[in-house]
Amino acid sequence: RFLSRGYPLKSLMDAQHRVKNKSRDELLFNNTAINSEFKQSPPRIFFQYNQQHDSLRTILQKNWHILQNDPIIRDDIGAHPSITFRKARSLGDYLTRSYFSMKVNTSWLSQKSLGFWKCGHCK
Repeated sequence: RFLSRGYPLKSLMDAQHRVKNKSRDELLFNNTAINSEFKQSPPRIFFQYNQQHDSLRTILQKNWHILQNDPIIRDDIGAHPSITFRKARSLGDYLTRSYFSMKVNTSWLSQKSLGFWKCGHCK
């Protein structure tokens, strides 16, 4: 299945060789390397990119020591702030047509009937 999705045969063979001699429980529940790496990385701060992004970064770096003095979060934050700016919404994002459609009424009353029918006033 992975070959049909474009994975190289060598990487599949290497992965199979690594897991061949491990127990199922060890493969499913032993992820201490991933957890320890996650715990050691400082939290990332996300902002929308704007014209003041340089001054915002400078202010955070200048006053980061205030957060480091807090005994509750001291161990959870890093030595320096990890700041990421994401793309702000543009005019094109606001004007792009939505892919969500309005709910269409599926009642028999709203459908146009085909053929010739009396208008309802005639008897």
